[in-house]
Amino acid sequence: MSSRPSAPKSSETALWRPSRDEVSGLVEWSAFFAAWGFRGHWPAIADDPEQRDEALKLFRDAQDELARLEPDIRCVAAVLPANAVGEDVEIYASEARDAVRERLCFLRMQRVRADGGPLYSLSDFVAPKSSGIPDWIGLFEVSVFGGTEAAAEARSRGDEYSALLRQLLFDRLAEAAAEWTHRKTMSDLWGIGDGGPAVGIRPAPGYPACPDHTEKAKIWSLLEVERNVGAKLTENYAISPVSSVCGLMFAHPKSTYFGIGKIGRDQLADYASRKGWTMDEARRWLAPSLDEE
Repeated sequence: MSSRPSAPKSSETALWRPSRDEVSGLVEWSAFFAAWGFRGHWPAIADDPEQRDEALKLFRDAQDELARLEPDIRCVAAVLPANAVGEDVEIYASEARDAVRERLCFLRMQRVRADGGPLYSLSDFVAPKSSGIPDWIGLFEVSVFGGTEAAAEARSRGDEYSALLRQLLFDRLAEAAAEWTHRKTMSDLWGIGDGGPAVGIRPAPGYPACPDHTEKAKIWSLLEVERNVGAKLTENYAISPVSSVCGLMFAHPKSTYFGIGKIGRDQLADYASRKGWTMDEARRWLAPSLDEE
């Protein structure tokens, strides 16, 4: 995919502490209602006579609760020099690009698409090293602290409804903070856009385009997440606090979200080799993505 990449304004790691009000306008309410079992998208749900009354009551409760919450929102991001080598992306120690600081490993779609479209890998959205074109990749992590404590306080009063409401609101704030960070990174660090809807994509390890959760450890190292934000990775690569999101940012104009689908033994073996894993380790971490043997 040919595209002349834009050089960032800064490759420094940026730390932000946006307020609740700065990110709350970016909350994706459809996902919030889906968690409660509602069908459809917000605000269309409010026009559905079968769901309207309950939905409007829940929305009012959520707005009231959100106004009382005091989340501690912490964000870290950077745009680093990078180039693709096959299905991997090398991240360099400096713009000299003479030392590899880290290597991100990706997988490629294997099954022919019904629409005849390309079989993507996330590495397609970074200029190949062989092209001689310098490129960059964004990384981010956001955590919203206080959700567990806020839910526990409501639960201690026997108010299970408010406890669940608070935890879901903190989760939505984390996703909103990820969007806020994406926009901020593009405008302030990458020099792309004006802070409006984010350019490009921000896939997260563990999700359809990059199902390997262990890649989070590389983001943790590159951004010094534990030192800069205070969030931690468990031994199974879950994030603490739970209201957290980490991922990558691609600015390629043709970058798009996709799922790799199922992978076969040949790609599993190739990925294991690139990761320095045994086949058993690869099967363990990629189990949900394996084709039936």
